[in-house]
Amino acid sequence: MNKIEITSGNNKKQEATSTVHKFMVLNSSDSEVKPYIDRILVFSGGGLVSAVFFSENKAEILIDWPETMTLQSMKLVAKILNMYRETGQRVIFSGLWVAYIPEQSEYIVMAKLKNKRYLLSAVGLVRRISKELEGIPEETNLIGELIVKLFKKHFKVDLEAIKKRYRIGQSTG
Repeated sequence: MNKIEITSGNNKKQEATSTVHKFMVLNSSDSEVKPYIDRILVFSGGGLVSAVFFSENKAEILIDWPETMTLQSMKLVAKILNMYRETGQRVIFSGLWVAYIPEQSEYIVMAKLKNKRYLLSAVGLVRRISKELEGIPEETNLIGELIVKLFKKHFKVDLEAIKKRYRIGQSTG
């Protein structure tokens, strides 16, 4: 189990014990992306809908994952929604992670930063993604492609989008 400290916008600190935190540290490349975002995850009430990992010149869209990851992501969604109910804050921070719970969309967008200095830009991006997801069907490829398109536009970078399947035995943290 991992301890997570959550700080909401009003500087109220909470400590939570989590077995789900391990889900949030999926294996990815260590190379620094110019926009300094490592990955973006999109969740619905049913768990993980899309995951996009960024490296120097490419974006990898994860198009499927094991059932255990889906179950872990459902727990994470419940935890995020509980934090929102307790704090009333739509933007939630935890370490290098930022999540946005929108008013209109049924999706929660979460990004992992490579550096906290870029937090404001990341919040802007996850809010923009969330707004664009309003009314979009829960389809992994479609959402992943939309994330890459908005990422490229937001940071003014050119990335190659690659779809990839989760490999059995791939590290999850």
